[in-house]
Amino acid sequence: EGGEKKKKKTPKAGRMERKVKINAPLSRVFRVCSDYEHYGDWTGNGIKKCDIMEKRAGFQHIKYTTGVFGLTFHFALYWSTAVANKITFRNPSPMGAVHLLKGEYPFTD
Repeated sequence: EGGEKKKKKTPKAGRMERKVKINAPLSRVFRVCSDYEHYGDWTGNGIKKCDIMEKRAGFQHIKYTTGVFGLTFHFALYWSTAVANKITFRNPSPMGAVHLLKGEYPFTD
């Protein structure tokens, strides 16, 4: 009653930024970070499985299985190396409570 319209809630956007210095040649760091099948090797122990859905020059679509406390989650990311010395990623579609997940790893000497 009363004709009041409810406002749609706008999703909150978060941002995280971190710089890391790695004592290794840039080409080696880029090669390791763009080896998405082994993403879990350097991002922590949460990644249980990686399935390559699509792979072509400069682009990969990968589906991940992760879990914690006995719960299992699935998510997918598009990875791109189209720009020199930069890896970009984003989710192909909303994933549960995560509407947008995107970012980049820029590599500099």
